[in-house]
Amino acid sequence: MTTLITGGTGRTGLSLAKLLHNENKPVLIATRSGKAPEPFKAVKFDWFDATTHEAALSPEANVDQVYIVPAPGSLDASAVIAFVDLAISRGVKRFALMSATPVEPDSKSRVPSGVVHQHLLDTGVDYIVVRPTWFIQNFEVNFGVSIREYDQIFSAAQDGRIPWVSVDDIAQATFEGLTAEKSPNKDIFVVGPELHSYEDAAKMLSSALGRTIAYKRYTVEEQAGFYIQLGIPPEFANMLAEMDRKVIQGSEEAVFNDSSAAAEGRKFVGKHTLLEFFQENKRGTGRTGLALAKLLHSVKKPVLIATRSGKAPEPFKAVKFDWFDETTHEAALSPEANVDQVYIVPVPGSLDASAVIAFVDLAISRGVKRFALLSAALIEPDSKSRVPSAAVHQHLLDTGVDYVVVRPTWFIQNFEANFGVSIREHDQIFSAAQDGRIPWVSTDDIAQATFEGLTAEKSPNKDIFVVGPELHSYEDAAKMLSSVLGRTITYKRYTVEEQAGFYIQLGAPPEFANMLAEVDKKVEQGSEEAVFNDSTAAAEGRKFVGKHTLLEFFQENKRGTGRTGFALAQLLHNANHPVVIATRTGKAPEPFKAVKFDWFDKTTHETALSAEANVDRVYIVKPPINTDASVVTSFVDLAISKGVKRFVLLSSTQVQPDRKSAAPGSVIHQHLVDIGVDYAVLRPTWFIQNFEANFGTSIRENDLIFSATQDGRIPWVSTDDIAQAAFECLTSEKSPNKDIFVVGPELLSYEDAAKIASSVLGRKIIFKRYTVEEQADFYVRVNWKAEYAKFLAELDKKIEQGSEEAIFTDPIVAVEGRKFVGKHTLLEYFEANRELWIK
Repeated sequence: MTTLITGGTGRTGLSLAKLLHNENKPVLIATRSGKAPEPFKAVKFDWFDATTHEAALSPEANVDQVYIVPAPGSLDASAVIAFVDLAISRGVKRFALMSATPVEPDSKSRVPSGVVHQHLLDTGVDYIVVRPTWFIQNFEVNFGVSIREYDQIFSAAQDGRIPWVSVDDIAQATFEGLTAEKSPNKDIFVVGPELHSYEDAAKMLSSALGRTIAYKRYTVEEQAGFYIQLGIPPEFANMLAEMDRKVIQGSEEAVFNDSSAAAEGRKFVGKHTLLEFFQENKRGTGRTGLALAKLLHSVKKPVLIATRSGKAPEPFKAVKFDWFDETTHEAALSPEANVDQVYIVPVPGSLDASAVIAFVDLAISRGVKRFALLSAALIEPDSKSRVPSAAVHQHLLDTGVDYVVVRPTWFIQNFEANFGVSIREHDQIFSAAQDGRIPWVSTDDIAQATFEGLTAEKSPNKDIFVVGPELHSYEDAAKMLSSVLGRTITYKRYTVEEQAGFYIQLGAPPEFANMLAEVDKKVEQGSEEAVFNDSTAAAEGRKFVGKHTLLEFFQENKRGTGRTGFALAQLLHNANHPVVIATRTGKAPEPFKAVKFDWFDKTTHETALSAEANVDRVYIVKPPINTDASVVTSFVDLAISKGVKRFVLLSSTQVQPDRKSAAPGSVIHQHLVDIGVDYAVLRPTWFIQNFEANFGTSIRENDLIFSATQDGRIPWVSTDDIAQAAFECLTSEKSPNKDIFVVGPELLSYEDAAKIASSVLGRKIIFKRYTVEEQADFYVRVNWKAEYAKFLAELDKKIEQGSEEAIFTDPIVAVEGRKFVGKHTLLEYFEANRELWIK
């Protein structure tokens, strides 16, 4: 028999599914998209579509238990009650309902779970109602942006304390209720092991993140207003805000201390703590540490990873370790651990080296023979330095122990860690380094240098500068980003004082902030460039030059191997067709082979088409910027000369074959027709995934999408459907030798899309109607050439006039076999990817 899990890919549902699966209990996950991660089976399910209820409870599904998570944001319980009645009539024997601590069973309750709870009581069916307190994971979902960008959490709960609970503990309580031999037939409060206020949480976050996180105290009215801004209906928003008032009055603390509920078996106390969550979700196990661990593991060197949580990813062993808790130092260096080498990363943001020095002395007394210390290019050994790594470096020299000190220049990964938000949301990077050049280095190269220092037969006993292979200023980096991302990324030049102020805003102590900003001043004066060019250090074996470049990092972390290309590769691989993926880095994810390929480097064209590659078919995605079509047509000619027999070109609906067109896709299409080679040209309509790529920030930050299409309707198509069409064209016995329109299964305007997004995200998303001129200006602002920007904007005008709708409804292209209708819908996409736009 099978457990049906509604909200199956949600926060508690998937955890429950994993618990059941681990015990070999059959599971069916119900989602609005009808999809679930491996290894789970899924069924399409929507609370507001009764036809999906029938399918989920079909005889083939064989469901006898159901986990119910009512539709979020709805105040109507009738759909859930009707489903419960249907389920009972179909043989379901036991239900588990997700409710909440303050929600009592009541058929007249404003809260749906209260009504459903009462209905379960009234029907007499076996059940369990889990009534968790506030989720630990709310700090990620609700406060992710406010913590990251504003160093702040907020609530109207004032100093009320909450026994914060993990979704994993809620899943465990539900699992026990569903698998117990005898049904509980009661409601169970699910709480965490500790009581904490929001003020406590802010202090924990400050400690974990190394900067001050403030707690802003809202009034109940302000909290309700915040919920309304998120698009929550006013009645529901007021109700949620009132729960904060109850927390002030001790409602959640009373549940935690309820001895009667505990005595009655109506309280489940989880094991996961708030501090554990903050620590685990801060930085993983470090940017260089985990990379080093993998290198050591790959050559069968035993590794013990020290983290504040005492956890590490498989296959590594871990030990709990905190620089400011000496008891953890003893445990990490116990005889059982058998440690003889240590990699030291001083605590970030601290100006006190004493804890690290004391640990070094303890480690030596416990038999440690060699140390590797992470320092920085400009940090000289000095026992009186303000920088901890300088003092520790000097201490290693003074003790006479074997050591290596790695002194990297600035991390390539800073562009992700420090500028991720500013690039994504403001198209900007900033620094006080002015035009100073830096040999940006990858954390993987730092790990490699450290690995070599730790595993060398003879200890280096010296400091080693670790640099990247090229010198680049921030201005250079901004230009690279602009090229890779297809929009203008600007470099804002800060003064040293502004840079220090920025660090202080992030919570850095003023002294440390000023010191960091002064490093930028040194970069302007050539400090990092001098390290890169230091021939003496190189001659002394004190310089390690990495191989990873800044451009490679930007390319790899943009979009992987393309939106349609990778999906196509997977389809071909699954059908046992050999695939070679062409990328600018020459890398591709397992299990694919890759070759380095750049449209603007013809030497890579020859390599990609070498005899060893044995290529006979090519999928062409033209360069993602407006370039001369000759770059592609010359490659096509070369490919034919090397034996390629068939091409599939990705174009678009409105791009006709035309050798004189301004659109490169038109010229390439015409070229394929003219030369008489086997081909197919895919002409998809507008991508569903544009709502991520083009509107990700505007939806998430401004609740807005925009276009000059007005009320024109589009048969939005998924990249997966485009990949399927390409697969069929490449693998068919006979080449299509025609163009094929690729469309989705339904017509929707941007206004329709905004309504769908509003429904899924639970807040109002607005469609702003641009003029064609405004749309063209937008394209120019994101770095398209003026001529091409105007061409793109005119496509919006054509949509308003019915261009895409005409293709969708055209019976002639269908009869000619020139139309491929995909199966994926816009609603399905928003539901499956809603986390992309959560504020």
